[in-house]
Amino acid sequence: MPGARDKLLFTPGPLTTSLSVKQAMLHDAGSWHFEFNAKVKWVREKILEVAGLSQVAGWETILLQGSGTFGVEAVFATCVPPNGKVAVLANGAYGERMALMLQRLKIDHVALRTPETVRTTPPPWIARWPATKPSRTPPSFIAKPPPAF
Repeated sequence: MPGARDKLLFTPGPLTTSLSVKQAMLHDAGSWHFEFNAKVKWVREKILEVAGLSQVAGWETILLQGSGTFGVEAVFATCVPPNGKVAVLANGAYGERMALMLQRLKIDHVALRTPETVRTTPPPWIARWPATKPSRTPPSFIAKPPPAF
């Protein structure tokens, strides 16, 4: 039916995709095909460029296939150093899930909880954290610990 629109998916996402994305997905791309590898290389380089980083300076991007939760857990499990600490802004189920991951991974963390309907205001000690060179992990998840919790 012309002009018909797909139903919106109301699961954590966004999962609803445009027609152009769906059409692009009709083409199979083998993981060892030169076209596929060229596209992956371009994406990895573009991410570094957007972040203002480079391979020459020792930085790398690693693409992971999975949900957002999978990606967050992969970062926590592989990038937080043994003495590292994580601050989680928890204003709903997703933040609580991050805190639970950290608990099960036995990673020191603090959950900054606010209701879903309230704008989050960082506590004063967050401003005292040093803003030095970029972290190797997303700064929204991992930062240097404050002087005292």
